[in-house]
Amino acid sequence: MGPRARLRTRGPGGPPLGLAPRPRPSRCARGARLRPARRPLAFRRRRGAPRRQGPLQEPLGNPAGEGAPPRRGARAARSAPQGSRGAQARRPSSAGGSPGGRARGAPRAPARLRAGARPRACPPAGGCGIRRRARRRHLRRRPLRRLPHPLRQRRGGDRRLLGAHLRAAGHRRLAHPRRDLPHAHLWRPPERLLPGEPVGRPVALRLLRALALALGLAGALFCAPAARADEVHLVDGTVLRGDVVEGTDPEGPLVVAVEREGQRALVEVPRAEVRRVRRLSDVEERLLARASEALLAARPTQAVAFLEQLVARRPTDPTAHRELGFALLMAGELQQALAPLEEACALDPIDVDARLLLAQAYERAARPGDAIEAYRRAVRAGPRHVRAWRALARLLLRRGAQGDREEALDALRRASAEDPLDEATALAWAAALLPDRRAEARAVLRAFVGRAPTSPAAARALAKLEAMDGRAAEARALLAPALAREDLPLSLRERLRAEDALYAWLAADRATPSPEGTDAAALADPDRLAAAERRLAWQLELLPDEGRLHLALARVLLRAGRVAAARAELERAALAGPPPVAEDALLLQEAALALERAALVPNAPRDLLGPKPSVARTARLAALLPWRAEAHTAHGAALEREGHFAAAAEAYRTGAARVPEPAARERLAGLAARAAAEAARKRRNEGT
Repeated sequence: MGPRARLRTRGPGGPPLGLAPRPRPSRCARGARLRPARRPLAFRRRRGAPRRQGPLQEPLGNPAGEGAPPRRGARAARSAPQGSRGAQARRPSSAGGSPGGRARGAPRAPARLRAGARPRACPPAGGCGIRRRARRRHLRRRPLRRLPHPLRQRRGGDRRLLGAHLRAAGHRRLAHPRRDLPHAHLWRPPERLLPGEPVGRPVALRLLRALALALGLAGALFCAPAARADEVHLVDGTVLRGDVVEGTDPEGPLVVAVEREGQRALVEVPRAEVRRVRRLSDVEERLLARASEALLAARPTQAVAFLEQLVARRPTDPTAHRELGFALLMAGELQQALAPLEEACALDPIDVDARLLLAQAYERAARPGDAIEAYRRAVRAGPRHVRAWRALARLLLRRGAQGDREEALDALRRASAEDPLDEATALAWAAALLPDRRAEARAVLRAFVGRAPTSPAAARALAKLEAMDGRAAEARALLAPALAREDLPLSLRERLRAEDALYAWLAADRATPSPEGTDAAALADPDRLAAAERRLAWQLELLPDEGRLHLALARVLLRAGRVAAARAELERAALAGPPPVAEDALLLQEAALALERAALVPNAPRDLLGPKPSVARTARLAALLPWRAEAHTAHGAALEREGHFAAAAEAYRTGAARVPEPAARERLAGLAARAAAEAARKRRNEGT
């Protein structure tokens, strides 16, 4: 039965019951028969049309209304227990019902019935028992259909035959919401596109999924990464990628077609310079390409799976073993990576990349002896490999055994000779010569800066050596070309400016308490405190024993409210600085202790230097802590005790101008007015 099939019934005197798809009719328990209808069973109600009443499918009863008992009797028959007298008395008969027109309790016929259609009757008693509200709710769930009552009352064989017909027609059987009625089921008709019918959402989604699947298959077939060209490995370690031209003279040079900037060219390579030619099939090239894509996408586990397949297909290919070891290193499997890397080195003893990867694996596995030996074999296989020389020197200097330093210096010398413009090699060589061979380190750096004057790292290292030897002006001159570059990162430019300010401060013989950017102007602006702290930290890396820098950093930390960190810097300043700096550090240490005590004890006195400090100490404290109102108050109070009221008023006014808090400014202004009045009274008394 298709979605447009409809079931109807006749009276007892009609032809036997049957289904349209069936060749033979079948009779139900009540003697009604089924036949296909001329219009669809389940249709959507259009806008403005009246809502249908009753179930989706109602069997058409006798035109005279026979076989349509009232709903009340049906409920009573269902509610009465089986075998009771009331149930037998109220059980309807097949011939019951009103003699004329519509039966009592039956719904009205839908308005959309065509002319001449037979009237419908309610299902007879003993039906599914769904209330009218539930039936209306099921009506809104189109296009679900509920089978009519006579079909649910038929024999098991007929019901199975009906289900087979519906399944063959494409219907789907759904569970009914009424779990207590296992015989009632819903059937969803198949989704079909009729001419002129709009595509529904489920069909559209299926079409989109099918289209996406087709596009994915087409992309996998036609948009897969192209197979890479053949690899020609030369004796010096160079790898030439291209297509080897077949049919060339075996005694003559090897002809390779390479592609450069969209154009193909033929390159002839002498046979003596060719170490081996590596050719892969399409499947192997695709595996290698997929592994490379997985590594670039940070999926090393997936790359390991592809490369294991490649190694299984080419067990004697050193490149496949090397790539598998590299993927295992990226995945963090150090012990598993050693075996393929060792196999790659055994298959190709002069493969520098494989030996470097093996040395790195040994180093990460905490096997420095094996790593050093692997680096030595790597530099023997590729003496022009600068990174291998530098790594060997680094491990030798770290181990520090007898003769390791000289071997490391020789390795760095060889690396610098291979690449004179390698900044990392020059810096490593100079660091290995320090601290006992400073002149040689300066010569190495000066030679490199002469070849690359705009190199910031080498210029900074050489400027530090010059500043440590007392040549701060030359240090500033070395930083000038690097500061003139416009492509420097912002952090590196800020650091170069901090070092330039330090060398300028040293060249001026420390005329100010601290370099530019960390003085009183920076302390007055809270937004510049972080930059001042960074500058002082960088400058202390260059001059860690400079007491003035420790004192300046302590003042910045006190301004930011970090009293504990400031006390640590004050201790370093008192130990490393000259006597004036040490005295200032001790004075600030006492004030910092008073501030911590005031923070811990709410009612503690606010005196930073005790009850009666001297004028000199309070004046120095007010100069070191200009943002603290307590320092200016202590200085003014000390002047008042000495009888200098005019000077006290001036000290109060200076503090009111420097203190950022408005309440502290008002308090200091009041103290200044009182001291000025006292000074005027004193002058009047002295005049009289």
